[in-house]
Amino acid sequence: MINRLDRPEIRQIGHLTIKRDDRLKYTHYAKRDPLTADCVEVYIADELRKGGMAFRKVKHLLNSEINRVKDDPFGETSIDPDRGDKRIRRSRAVNRLQIGIEEQVGLPIAIKSADRSDLDIDSSLVDQFLVMRELQILSGERLGPLGKVIGFLPVYGAIREGKDEYLIMQYIRGGRMEDQEVPYRSFGWSGSGDPSTELAIVVAKYQDFLAVLGINPLGEEHVRWRSITPVLETLIGRPLNDLAGRNVLIQGEDHQRKFVIIDQIRGNID
Repeated sequence: MINRLDRPEIRQIGHLTIKRDDRLKYTHYAKRDPLTADCVEVYIADELRKGGMAFRKVKHLLNSEINRVKDDPFGETSIDPDRGDKRIRRSRAVNRLQIGIEEQVGLPIAIKSADRSDLDIDSSLVDQFLVMRELQILSGERLGPLGKVIGFLPVYGAIREGKDEYLIMQYIRGGRMEDQEVPYRSFGWSGSGDPSTELAIVVAKYQDFLAVLGINPLGEEHVRWRSITPVLETLIGRPLNDLAGRNVLIQGEDHQRKFVIIDQIRGNID
């Protein structure tokens, strides 16, 4: 039997174009309306397909959840820690699936939605899917045992329909942000030394994590995410966003703890 994931790279079925990316392990579906030229694009990662669920079934389940979230973006299933921020509410919403739908899909999933009319091109959720997908693949190839301590949030798909975009990603249950606003003195042209703050982690609490990365804090109480970023860039072999933007989730406790990096959009897919 031929695996449906091993079909030719590009196929055309009527107004539907299907493109396969074996490197990043996803399939791209683009359906264009012949009258309006409007196009709906759907990216489906292999993880959503390996359970034997057909594309139409996945699309139907996700569409039902997307329509529900459209009607109530900050309701019972909202999991965005910044949903109380009015500026954030204008730009995005993040919701988990309803339990019954999650059981049918077979994966813990969250849906991030955004209106592209309010965002610049660098904030495209489709672009974010492609970058995060690449980081997900690279981390599996290059981090080795370190991947048990730090990793990149798995993303499973993306949908673009007109000005609306949706990112289908793993739902990290119990994930939390524990970085702190730490004051640092910066010296500008005036030499006034105006105080500023940056996000950092507490050395005493995360010594094992810093040791794995080979970072020696030299008696400091905190280590800024700004200084951790280039270490990870070297390990992964590509640019990353500055991690000081509240885009690292902590999962688990003590020796079972893992740092999960989210919201990476910087850089191009080669």
